[in-house]
Amino acid sequence: FFNGLLLLPNFDKLFDKGYINFDASGKIVISKFLNENDKHILNLNSQIRLRNLEKSHIDYLEYHREFCFIS
Repeated sequence: FFNGLLLLPNFDKLFDKGYINFDASGKIVISKFLNENDKHILNLNSQIRLRNLEKSHIDYLEYHREFCFIS
């Protein structure tokens, strides 16, 4: 039940491709491979947070950060 996130389509694609992730508090983590213009076009900023993040999501996010996220 906790290995999925309900994201906007553009964020979902970025997450699946490893360009964004979320920390344990739900705050977005953005890959350094997205430049400022990319972030502007994609409407990404450091203030984005997940709502309704459950403790059970954290293990999945950690896995994604370690094995999928392009840091």
